[in-house]
Formats: sequence, C-alpha cells, structure tokens
Amino acid sequence: MSTMDDGGGLTLNISSVKTTPARKKTPKVPKAPSSWGSSETPSKSAVSTSASPDSLQRKKDRLKASLKKKKKSPEDKQDGGRPKPADNKPFYASLFSHNPEVPELGLPETSEPSQPDVFSGENFSDLQLHPHLVANVTKALGGAEMTRVQQRALPVVLAGGDCLVRSQTGSGKTLAYLLPVIQGLQAIEPPVTRESGLYALIVVPTRELALQTYNCAAQLMKAFVRLVPGYLTGGEKTLAEKRRLRRGLNLLVATPGRLLAHIASSRNLRLGALRWLVLDEADLLLDMGYEKHVRSIVEAVLEQRAPRTSGPLQTVLLSATLDDRVQKLAGLSLTDPTFIDASSDGGDTSRPEGELVTPGQLRQFVAVVPAKLRMVALASFVLWKCSTRDESKMIVFMNTNDMVDYHCALFGACLPGRGLTDLKICKLHGNMPQTDRTGVFTEFRKARSGLLICTDVAARGVDLPHVHWIVQYTPPCRSADYVHRVGRTARAGGTGAALALLTPAETGLVELLREGGLSVSDMSLETLLSPLAASRAGGRPTSLEEAATQLQLHMEETVAHDRQLADMARRAFTSLTRAYATYPAEMKAMLSVKTLHLGHYAKSLCLRETPTALGRWRGDQSRDPAAARLGKRGEKRSASDGAVRPRVRIPQPTDISEFQSGLDGGAGVVRKPRKKKQRNT
Repeated sequence: MSTMDDGGGLTLNISSVKTTPARKKTPKVPKAPSSWGSSETPSKSAVSTSASPDSLQRKKDRLKASLKKKKKSPEDKQDGGRPKPADNKPFYASLFSHNPEVPELGLPETSEPSQPDVFSGENFSDLQLHPHLVANVTKALGGAEMTRVQQRALPVVLAGGDCLVRSQTGSGKTLAYLLPVIQGLQAIEPPVTRESGLYALIVVPTRELALQTYNCAAQLMKAFVRLVPGYLTGGEKTLAEKRRLRRGLNLLVATPGRLLAHIASSRNLRLGALRWLVLDEADLLLDMGYEKHVRSIVEAVLEQRAPRTSGPLQTVLLSATLDDRVQKLAGLSLTDPTFIDASSDGGDTSRPEGELVTPGQLRQFVAVVPAKLRMVALASFVLWKCSTRDESKMIVFMNTNDMVDYHCALFGACLPGRGLTDLKICKLHGNMPQTDRTGVFTEFRKARSGLLICTDVAARGVDLPHVHWIVQYTPPCRSADYVHRVGRTARAGGTGAALALLTPAETGLVELLREGGLSVSDMSLETLLSPLAASRAGGRPTSLEEAATQLQLHMEETVAHDRQLADMARRAFTSLTRAYATYPAEMKAMLSVKTLHLGHYAKSLCLRETPTALGRWRGDQSRDPAAARLGKRGEKRSASDGAVRPRVRIPQPTDISEFQSGLDGGAGVVRKPRKKKQRNT
C-alpha cells in the first residue's frame, strides 16, 4: 500500500507485503557435553527437523556407543584403577607397575664363606681295612683322606656295636657305614658267595638315593667278585626283582615300600642270616610317612632271625636331625647305641635343637622379587650362571610336579636362542617313569654343565657332583628342607652357592633362617636382571626394564601360540596355589595363601588370562575319572554319576613336593560312596 506524504513524495508501506522466505541452512548437531551419561540423548531442539530420520538415528547410535565407552563402572576396575579385561581376551600387564614395595631386610650384599677343615688329616690306610678296599675307595674319591664324620664313625662301626650318627649333608656318611659292612662281609669264614644269602640290608627313603648307594657299593666291591650287591626300588618290574633275589644277593639296598612288599610276597627274600641293618636318612623316612613301614621291617628282621644263631645284629641309624621321632625309632631298632655327632667341627652335642647346620663353605643369598618378575628373574639368572664355565651346573627346586614340567618345557623353548645353545635342561620329579628318573639322574651326575629343575625328590642324600648353584624358586615346606636343598652343593669340602627367590610377602623366611643360625646375604633385583642387557643380540637395550619386558613378551607369545604349553602353564598355576594352601602350621604365618596376588602369579607364569578365567578352566578333565564320564560337551550328569564321584584328599606338603601335584584324579584317598538307607514302608 502506498501513500503521498506532505512533501509530495511517495511513501511505501512494506509491513503487509508478502515476500518469499529465504532457504535456511540445516544446523549441525552440537557435540555432547562431557556431563552426559550413557542413557542421555541430544535435545530435539538442537537437531534440525529437516534432517533425514534414518541419518539422525545413526548419529544417535554412534553417540551412545562413544559415550558408553567413556563411562567406567567401579565393578570393571582392578587394582590401580586399570580396566578389567574380558575373560576371553588376552590381558597385557606391565612388569614394573603396580608392584608391592620391596622391604629392606638389612642383609649384607656380599657373602664370604668360612673354610672349615672338612677333612680330618687321617687316611683310610690307618684303619684295619683290606688293602683292596682301601685302593678302591682311594680310586673312587681321588684321595685317601677321611672326612671328620668318617674319622669318628668308622672305628665305632668297625667295632661291631650299634651306632646313632648325626651329621650334616654332604659330609660322607655313606662311606661311614659301607666300608665297615664290606670289610665284614669279605672277612666271613667260610667265604660268602651269592648262594650264602643276604647279610646286609640298607634302607633308604628315595629311589635316587638307593641307586646312588648301590653304585657306590658296587664300585667298592669290585675287588671281591664273589660278593653280589643289589637294589629294590619302586617303579621297577617285580618279576625282574624276584629273579634277582632268586639268584642270590649278599648286600641289598631298598626303599621301604618295595622292600616290605617283597618281604610279604617273595619267598626268596630271607632275612634270617642278616648281620647288618642300616637305616639311612632316618628323619626323611619319617617325614615321608614310612614310620610304619620301617617298624614292620625291623619286626620282620627280628622275627626271622630268632630261630637262628647267626651272630649278633648290628644296626646303624644315620640322620641329619635328631627329633623325638628319630629318637623313638632309635629306641626301637638300636641296642645300647653309641652316639656320634659330627654335625659341627668340634662335635659339640650341646647345640640348640632348632639350629640349622649348613656347610661352612656355602655362600647363601636371598633375592626379594615381586611376583610378576619371578619368571624373568629366574630366566636371567640361568642365562647368567649357565653361560659361565666355572658355574654352569645348577639345580632349581620347585614345589609341584606341574611347575617342574612347565618350566622345563618353557625354558627349553625360549632360552637356547639367547646364547645357550648347548644348555642341557633336565627335569626330575616323583611322577616320572622310573626308567626316565634313572636316566636323568645318571646323565646329570656325569654332566659337567646343565640345568636340573626338580622337586624335593632330589633334595635328600643324593650326590650330584660339580653342582655350583642351588636355586629355591618356591619356599621349602620346613626350615630343615631348606638345609637339605642347599646341601646338594658345597659337598665334601667343595665350594658352592645358594639363592632363594622370595616375594615381598615371603620375607618372613629370612628371619626363620636367622633364628636357625644361618648367615644369608642380599642379591638385588638389578643384579639378577643385568645379564639380560648383556645377552641381548642386536644391540644393547636402553634399560633393564626394556630387556626384561622383551624377554617376558617373548615367553608369553611362545605360550600363547602353543596350546600344549598353555595348558601346562594353567596346571602349574593351579598346583602352585594349592601347594601354598598345604604349608604346615609353623610356616603359614609367613607363607599364607591369602597373601598371594593371583593376577601377578598368573603373569609370572606367562599367562594372559585373569585368575577368574583360569579358575573356570577345565583342561585337566582328561585326568579326572569323573569328568571322563560326562561324554559329549554339555551333557548333564545323572544322579548316579554324582553319587560315585571320588572325593580327593588334599595332599600333605611332602606328597605335593615329592610325588604329586594334587591335580590327579586318582591322587589321595578315594572314599567309597555311602549306601542309601531304605525307608521302611
């Protein structure tokens, strides 16, 4: 509408004029504020109504997904605030983060062993022994000088009286009774032949010790071809042993279980003519549960000798410790015995009963290592010492058979490529076939270098020459077991060293060793890991952390790509946790299963699974008779299956450390199912 103004001009009114609206641009969707939760969506006013419904829905879905990833729940966190991985996905954890603080033990960093005079200065020729016997022992030992225990025990045993000998491990106790027995055998008139029967019986706790004692006796008896030694151990064919007995033996070395079985079933094992009975390592015989066996053997000997007049029976009992059980066994088998204490240089019999005695020339170290670093610390130490010409023979003790199997397989797969191409890695535990155990024992004794990973089956009595280092990867069940483990080195006056790898929660063992009178030194984690930097091919890494991480990742990748090795690692993890639950009461205060960080121990075994996933693993069903009845996957058990499922007794520490891991379906005592009572109708 237009009007004429006063000046004659034309005025245009545009308020009522219809105009075409301009095209508006579609506004962008604003970014979501950080305060939004996973269930919130952008306001409708912020979204253009002209956008496509399908595109808006896709944008909403993407926005919800991104917000859901950012939001963390307290239930999805582990120690240190790290996100908890799904059970079916690998978990990559750092070696050097979230570790407990390593306590200061106040131990010296160097250890200077004393040099006690193990030898007495007297020769075997000074005794009234057969010249051929003196020549044989001189050739076998490379010298004719007696140790102190031999100097004190030989005259008493040669005199014919009962003896109770206490001496530290590696001091030469075997010759202290073998020489008088062989001397007496060759002097019997008329001369003894294999048809004359059995005159000497030696009872030892383990198969390896039986084989070692037999070999020593056979070497000493080479000059007396009419005398025949023999041995009986578990794991051998019973028919072959009966054939040996039928042909005739004059000296027999045996383990208690197999010997008692032959006494009950073999007519050719006659004990009526027996003149010497030796019980070696009596404390271990009792620790392994052989007390009833030994009592039955002693009673059988006395019963069969009663009708005969074959002369007096001389009994010799040897032990590294003298507790109440050993003294009770001595009262049963010995008559007015002579006590010989050669466990110290001066023969002091007034020492405290709880004092621990180790060779004076033994250097002892303790290294406190966080649980996640245990594997790389052990591997680094093996690479370090086994590459040294003078210290290239090592024994590593572990508590369970499954741990021995796994570490032997893993080191055999990962270590040879790091400069140890000629390293011989062996294993030894109680579940191995007897032929394999004998082969490993013989091979490692003759070797000048190598690594033996074993349980406590090799911790008592056995003589493994030229062993330079003893490593205790898991703590011993008792303080006395610590002494016997380290006794595999520094034998007969030689030098040696021992290392105990402890976690921060296990440092109470150090105080226990101090209370026992042992002097130990500290070995730092940096000292253990430093060889990794020097042994790495292709250049020196920037730090020890990098070198340790590279080795750990290499072993983890090896386990992840080998299903059999991964199953062995899972079994090792399960057996390790079960072994901690079976420590005796006096050790649980410092070695409690409640102190274990299961995630860190899984990391130390190169596993990338959470403890929860490992707890649900059922890879050992093939060894479980109950699981074998399940048939196809997903099949439910019937009521009868659940009724006859065997109940497995939790093994004692000696069973776990020497013979079984506790995972075998047939281990322990199987109870018969209870019969259901019928209701009266």
